[in-house]
Amino acid sequence: MFGPSAAAARIEASKSYSKQLMDRAGIPTGRWDAFDSTDKAVAFMDELGPPTSSRRTASPREKESW
Repeated sequence: MFGPSAAAARIEASKSYSKQLMDRAGIPTGRWDAFDSTDKAVAFMDELGPPTSSRRTASPREKESW
């Protein structure tokens, strides 16, 4: 059996974690943020202007039901 280490898997599995890691390491990446409401996310995207993209991630509570 083989695969990535737990640390490498976390980078791949979490967009927010990987973006934070890139910021700390000085690796260039697009502007980003994480939000707990749709309204805040839409306001951020309006501020950026096109082109933008978004990604919804399941909350810990939603993941418990999987």
